[in-house]
Amino acid sequence: IGGSAWGMDKASQRDWLAAHGFAVPAYRVIRKSLLWESPEELVEEIAQTIGFPCVVKHPLQGSTIGVRVCESPERFLEVAFRCAFLWPVRWLPSEPTGALVDLVHGIGLPLLYRDAAGVARQLLTDWDELAYFLAHRPHQGFVEAWDSPENLLVEAFIPGEEFSVIVIETPTGEKVALPPTHIRKGERIYDYRAKYLSGTTSKVTPAQSLPNREIQRAAERLASSANLQVCARLDGIVDQEGRIYFNDPNTTSGLLPASLLFHQAAEVGFTPKDFLTYLIDTSLRQVRTGPMRGFLRRHRLAFHLSSREKAPSRGRIAVIFGGISTERHISLESGRNVVEKLSSQYEVLPLFLWVREGRLELWELPPRLLFKDNADDVAAALGKHAIPTVTQETRARIASLRRVYPLIDAYEARFLTWDELKDRVDFVFLALHGRPGEDGTVQKLVEEIGLPYNGSPPSVCALAMDKEATHRYLEQKGFRVPPHYRVLRRAWEAHPAECIREIEEKLGSYPLVGKPVDEGCSSGVRLLPDREALYRYLSGIFRKDPFLSPEMREALGLMPDEPFPAKEEALIEQYLRGPEWLEVTVGVITHTERERIRYQAFLPSETVKGGDFLRLEEKFLAGAGQNVTPARLYPQDPERNERALQWIQRSVEAIAEAVGVHGYARIDGFVRLLEEGDPEFWTLEINALPGLTPATVFFHQAALAGYTPFSILEHIIEEGRRRRELA
Repeated sequence: IGGSAWGMDKASQRDWLAAHGFAVPAYRVIRKSLLWESPEELVEEIAQTIGFPCVVKHPLQGSTIGVRVCESPERFLEVAFRCAFLWPVRWLPSEPTGALVDLVHGIGLPLLYRDAAGVARQLLTDWDELAYFLAHRPHQGFVEAWDSPENLLVEAFIPGEEFSVIVIETPTGEKVALPPTHIRKGERIYDYRAKYLSGTTSKVTPAQSLPNREIQRAAERLASSANLQVCARLDGIVDQEGRIYFNDPNTTSGLLPASLLFHQAAEVGFTPKDFLTYLIDTSLRQVRTGPMRGFLRRHRLAFHLSSREKAPSRGRIAVIFGGISTERHISLESGRNVVEKLSSQYEVLPLFLWVREGRLELWELPPRLLFKDNADDVAAALGKHAIPTVTQETRARIASLRRVYPLIDAYEARFLTWDELKDRVDFVFLALHGRPGEDGTVQKLVEEIGLPYNGSPPSVCALAMDKEATHRYLEQKGFRVPPHYRVLRRAWEAHPAECIREIEEKLGSYPLVGKPVDEGCSSGVRLLPDREALYRYLSGIFRKDPFLSPEMREALGLMPDEPFPAKEEALIEQYLRGPEWLEVTVGVITHTERERIRYQAFLPSETVKGGDFLRLEEKFLAGAGQNVTPARLYPQDPERNERALQWIQRSVEAIAEAVGVHGYARIDGFVRLLEEGDPEFWTLEINALPGLTPATVFFHQAALAGYTPFSILEHIIEEGRRRRELA
């Protein structure tokens, strides 16, 4: 209890760290009330005692929520208000928005309104109360979130390299730090997006340019001094003089599939299952106070865990993920999730797909590579065999654990030929997105070696990969798609003005939408409000240089790490906009019964987006996006809403059958809401291998249809086997 309370409060840690001989930057703990009581004096004090740039922190938050760098005195009050989740009423919009109640960028609910003197006046507990307050808001005062802190921590900014290190406790009570991770971030702050969105940050384990042993020894001393039991994650910075600063001890680390906890544990040979078992075992050995029933429960659990009989395998499955498209990082996350879910019942072979000189290579991954969240980091490790010294030394220090836990010695990836694959497994699960893999290329290779696989056959995948060809095909079958125009590089390079004229003649007025023909995950999708934007877009996507200049990135409105592929073709669509249009996504599966295939569409999800399109983070970053299932087509009329949902489901099933989808897919589109009669469904794209990350909408919809994540994966596998039997 004491260690957890200490680890949660960054403000109280600073005196403790200094007293125990750890480096601490200049800092101040300031009362939140000073923001309205004496703001000018506060800014002056920070300028004199801390200086700028400085870091302002909500002392009781994690995941870099409520943490900002302040570059100048002029911005300090704004930064401090935001970190305190305390907003002047003049900042508030005229009506509630999703961004306002988002805790990463907004302030959340419930809210407390304080007047200009800081006196609490009104509590806002829900959306309706917030809407009324915004419509009748006062001219002065503040609103604060329910977890707004009493104090803020302000620290001097430390230029340096960021690291994170896991410290575990052995059965003898010894603290052992695992090989540290060097976090190579693109921005000054390792923020929420960089922490949890696959592919945005490179995490190198063990660190190659940091003092690993010094970090480990310092982390072990801190964990011992603070009495941090079982496991902790200690984040810090190594400054330009080599000093080690610990800025955020975490007594409960994140447990996402690619979190640093599993990432570093895999470096010394733990699988996630065995590491979680180790944490449970170690926790049960701790001396705890409490009632007798707690004592009995703990030790009954300990006796139960002491018998670990391995369940018989239900088959051998290879899971293939990776690739070279802009979707490769999401594919890695999907593949890892499928591996972990199937490993409870199957013998699973994790395989990373890489393309080298036109050849599709398969690499069997050890745990340490499987739990990276950047596909390029995995690719960089292929063919490398040397085990770093710090990893060897750490493995030696925990060698006694091998008596209980099956630590894996394998460190490097192993090359596997396609012919070898057919002798190793009975089924291939493709968790690929984009080319090659979602376009039928890998499916053909798997068919050649005679193995069944999930999803649709190569011809269907090739059609679904090409958004424009899918549009033409569906139009011919009588389905609705947005008006569209395919642009070829050679036509653009020969006559740009003629291309633009033809687009405008075919599609009419702006705004338009530009997108690659064969990419997903919102990669390269842009709203084009006018002719100039269309020209910039086509110039960017048809550029000769694979890299984008800073000027071009700025002109296209790209984030620093946002991909924008160079292509031979582009698709320009009419932008479907207006209150009658609602964007939805619908998962669909097949049921193969002898020679008959029945299609089942899940309940449509309404995609709530912050801008013109769903961003990558809104699709895959926890907490950043929202899918409302079932979609609110006619929210004021429940009976009509139910009929409309069923109509959309039948429409999607008809589209899937017309295209020849098998196993599963996800179909994205717009619903046009009509005043009378059934709504219209307009198809945007068909995803033949939809994302299978832990929080993907496909699992969400499947759960509402009665499937657990494991059971829907098993259904997909069985459909793959049945499709081969039909063939």
